[in-house]
Amino acid sequence: MGLLFRGAVAAAMVVNTGSKELFTRVIARLLYRVVGSRRRIALRNIQRAFADKFTPVEREAIAREAYRNAVDTVVEGFSLFAHGGLENFVANIRINGLERLKGAMAGGQGAILITGHYGPFPFMGPALAANGIPGMGFLYRRPKNTAVAGRFDDWIQMGGFRNIADHPRIEAANKVLRELSSGSAICILIDQHFPAGVAVPFFGHPAKTGVGAAVMAARSGAPLVPVRIRTVREPGFKYLIEIDEPFPPPLSNSDEDLKSCMAALTRRIEAWVAEDPRQWFWVHRRWKDLDRDGSGGAVQPGS
Repeated sequence: MGLLFRGAVAAAMVVNTGSKELFTRVIARLLYRVVGSRRRIALRNIQRAFADKFTPVEREAIAREAYRNAVDTVVEGFSLFAHGGLENFVANIRINGLERLKGAMAGGQGAILITGHYGPFPFMGPALAANGIPGMGFLYRRPKNTAVAGRFDDWIQMGGFRNIADHPRIEAANKVLRELSSGSAICILIDQHFPAGVAVPFFGHPAKTGVGAAVMAARSGAPLVPVRIRTVREPGFKYLIEIDEPFPPPLSNSDEDLKSCMAALTRRIEAWVAEDPRQWFWVHRRWKDLDRDGSGGAVQPGS
């Protein structure tokens, strides 16, 4: 997997514009076929989320398109920098709601941007930094594969934004709080399984979710701002960042308030995924506890 990733990045740096789409399709199809365990996870997750809404053929089409979008993120991310640098890269991204984010940050507590593995989410870093969002960074789970991690480090450096490693957790939280106190914007992805988290509904099933974003918002007073980016391929630009209305910080660090906050933010992610499931990367074991015990595990929304 790491070798294939390195090869894709190397090719992306030299492939010409006219060949990028074909290259992306070929790599996505190869990944979909070769890594069978992840393909099965993606198809199971889609069925769990949508039940009988889609036929097996439709579920496979969603999974294939999700793979294509993920490969497109890598190919475009590296090739746009190789063929024009940051200015050319940012020119392909439109932002809706930028003034909303700047307004949310006007109080001086910074902002916690909430997103998920939806669309080319790493592109938000350079795009928002280039558009005047101070201290733009990600709380980042470093890839386990060292080759993959190294290439992403290269990309982050090219993009002109920063990352804060999410381990050790206490050290990471303290770094985020310091950044927020200086007025920075820190983006946190909340849509991965977190064993020590709280179970909140996600498409009607309990999904373990970390409460770190809510804790840091309660401690810092920083607003929680849902932000997504999606592939649109419109004339003049290819990607669209959409900034939602901010959520206020939780009233306290009580278990009830933290869980309520994360449930509300998770509903926002769910709404994005339901709107266009092709944009979400379905290969994560979001419902890992259900995978282990084989149960359906459905819960009522809001429980």
